[in-house]
Amino acid sequence: MNCYRAILKVQGLLKIPIVSDTLWGHIAWGIALEEGEEALEAFLQHYDESPPLVLSHAFPCGYLPRPLLRIAPPDSPNIKKLMKIGYLPKELFAQPIGWQMLDNLIKNNDLQHVAMASESRIRNAIDRISSTVEGEKLWSEQGLYWYERSTETSRRRLINQFDVYCFSSWTKDELERRIEQGLRNGYGGKSSIGYGNVKLLDIKEEKPPLQGRRAMSLGTFIPVKGDKLENLSTKIVVRSGKLGSIFSATMNPFKKPLVFYDEGTTFDRPQKDYVGGLVPNVHPDARIHSCGITLYATFQEEEAANDNL
Repeated sequence: MNCYRAILKVQGLLKIPIVSDTLWGHIAWGIALEEGEEALEAFLQHYDESPPLVLSHAFPCGYLPRPLLRIAPPDSPNIKKLMKIGYLPKELFAQPIGWQMLDNLIKNNDLQHVAMASESRIRNAIDRISSTVEGEKLWSEQGLYWYERSTETSRRRLINQFDVYCFSSWTKDELERRIEQGLRNGYGGKSSIGYGNVKLLDIKEEKPPLQGRRAMSLGTFIPVKGDKLENLSTKIVVRSGKLGSIFSATMNPFKKPLVFYDEGTTFDRPQKDYVGGLVPNVHPDARIHSCGITLYATFQEEEAANDNL
């Protein structure tokens, strides 16, 4: 199996963040539409033995989520800033990570604030026959973007390049082709009016940080039989998924709600290189699955340094 880092460029706003399960769905639809239903069935069947593709969420280039630590945060004057830290430069994962280290970074203004924000766009309805604007049809829509800001200033720098870690049996060329065909019609909703314009810039053979015995999930996942996850510190997210492409117009578009462990969930490093699996029975149509599998990074937790964790 190979591990890659795919670099994506977002041109404009997104309706939803680029997350592992939704991106996986786009790639699966790309296989179905470009290579045929038999190719998709073969792709799905491989997950029973050895997953052909495992994805992370998309993170701002050079960053990874802040891991959930086992020890409660300290009584610090910077407690609010500490709790707002969502992402860390991946270089920091080469050293023990803990609250004291993060507190020192804030005190020394050595940490950039990376976050997602929303922006309103005003839209109007147009009569396509007369090419005139319809009355009383003005409304606003929210779009998402990412930014980076120094702790010393309020000035924001737009982030438009993102890393997606991919664990796959495919070659680099196969992965490139399938990501591109999955994103050909945009990512997420409202792609017909400019949202979700995402392009693949490059793919590099690169693993996420793997130093230490504490693991951190890089996407959403649902544990399956055989996943022995010990000393869990969890983040929970509920996904109410919808069908994509032609299925959204030909059948009930809603999947059953699912509870996932989210990015940043931590646990002792497992034996496998990934956690979770595909989730069946999420829709009356038995062919439909949800992606509940992701890969992880590892790190050494500062508070447990004496235990080599």
